[in-house]
Amino acid sequence: MSDPEVEATLVNSGSVWLWVIKKCPFCGVEHVHGGGNIKGDPRKLLGSRSAHCNANSVGGYILVEQLPSSVKEKRRKSYYTANVRNLIEALSS
Repeated sequence: MSDPEVEATLVNSGSVWLWVIKKCPFCGVEHVHGGGNIKGDPRKLLGSRSAHCNANSVGGYILVEQLPSSVKEKRRKSYYTANVRNLIEALSS
């Protein structure tokens, strides 16, 4: 079984970046993961993380950046439009 993807929100704490997940898929509680120095790129620290609720667990989750709903909708529409175009081209051939 692969680790689940969990959306994390980027928070500027003043001196360091933090990745906050609102609801852990294992315990349902909020967790905070380090995002590195405020001068660094916090996105480099996304990816596989251990769940803080169970240090003895074999797995964890994969942190992915939570995007604003407007960006998600725009990407969804672009994906849908591209697929429709590809389908029309395939049917026309």
